[in-house]
Amino acid sequence: MSADTVATTAAAGRAPRLDLDVITPNNVGQLRCLNSALFPVHYPESFYTEAANNNPLCQLGYFNQVCVAAVCCRREPIPNEGRKQRVYLMTLGVLAPYRGYGLGTKLLDYALDQCSKDASIAEIYLHVQDGNDEALSFYQKRGFTIRETVPDYYTNIKPSAAHVLVKCTAS
Repeated sequence: MSADTVATTAAAGRAPRLDLDVITPNNVGQLRCLNSALFPVHYPESFYTEAANNNPLCQLGYFNQVCVAAVCCRREPIPNEGRKQRVYLMTLGVLAPYRGYGLGTKLLDYALDQCSKDASIAEIYLHVQDGNDEALSFYQKRGFTIRETVPDYYTNIKPSAAHVLVKCTAS
């Protein structure tokens, strides 16, 4: 089914259906293809190994059985905070013809819901490249705030600065 079908479904007031599936060694190639199309950075093999290690925070998004989106997160300890953890949103992306129909929001909501189920998770954070106003707006509309801007965060792309966005998950 095409992106036109997504638009027709959205125009009719129905949310497009996005099925999620955990990333495994058998489907990690789809994540590689998506990331290659979506992001200007090259992810190392360790990224894909971690994503395909039955991590419920790493999901592929399928619209009518076509892989069009993905979200990949990892848990991290918060330094000097005992058992408190945070989640790093490594990637979240939707293929361009499928953007604007709520699929990215569904992926983000999934990640936030997973975080809310664990009281030890205090926050979720991510990096957004300086100048990526579309992504910055997307996250800010969903309650993320800029904690800091890191100059020269990216080594092989320009602009090289990145904003660190954070959203608290614990009350």
